[in-house]
Amino acid sequence: LMAVLAVAILMLVPVAEPLHGAYDMVCIFLAFPALLLCGIVYELPAMLRRPFAFLGEISYAVYAIHYPLVGLAHLVAAHLHMGAAMGTALFIPGIIGLAFCVTRWVDVPMRRWLTAKLKPRVPVLDTRLSRAT
Repeated sequence: LMAVLAVAILMLVPVAEPLHGAYDMVCIFLAFPALLLCGIVYELPAMLRRPFAFLGEISYAVYAIHYPLVGLAHLVAAHLHMGAAMGTALFIPGIIGLAFCVTRWVDVPMRRWLTAKLKPRVPVLDTRLSRAT
């Protein structure tokens, strides 16, 4: 939970334009690996396992659809005269809901179909050397 909070803080920190590159490098090479290490070392509490498993399942869809939607969200927020906090508060649940739909009705069926279509039709010979005992 602390890692999620840390990422949220890192993403919301206002950074002056000339420092964007340096800030990104610090995040990429120091902050995010430190968070990853924490995720490896510490076990998630039982009550958070299901919600985080859900977020893990939809993470590829979030990655795939977020970029164009961020631009659209900026346009809508500007048109409705919404502040950044309100726009973010509406965007995050929206992207999670849309990512769930994309995962359930596009990604999972597509992966099943591709797996079935790309399975080898003939058995592959085992070419490994095995020792007779």
